[in-house]
Amino acid sequence: MLCAALLAMAAIASVRADYQDCRSCHYAVLPESTAPDFTNYFNTPGHHPVHVAYPVKAEYNATDAVVADILFFDRNGDGIPDPDEVQIFRSIDGDMIECSSCHIEHGVGPPAADHPIEYVRAATTNNALCGFCHNL
Repeated sequence: MLCAALLAMAAIASVRADYQDCRSCHYAVLPESTAPDFTNYFNTPGHHPVHVAYPVKAEYNATDAVVADILFFDRNGDGIPDPDEVQIFRSIDGDMIECSSCHIEHGVGPPAADHPIEYVRAATTNNALCGFCHNL
């Protein structure tokens, strides 16, 4: 049991970076920062809100699994939050939707051939990505 938990923790470290709000580096960046400024992206109408609590309501799906501080939709049933699985992050503020809930952040490598440049975690045809969380 302890071995399985340690392996799961090692796997988490390999699929996630520091889950601070991405806007702390990529929004209205400081002059000395080398991070790209995503201000226009964050302000685009229709952009999904980030750093908001994941609702516990009938119109939202419950996650399948939880490991450490990550709740996730376990597509392959391995009990590990894989890069192509939508993830919700537990914090002192609650279970939060962050940029990295739907996007694979830096530190994971280049996007797979079937993912767009935005590093989307799951297929996006027919609102498939939205359907993980939203009960459409």
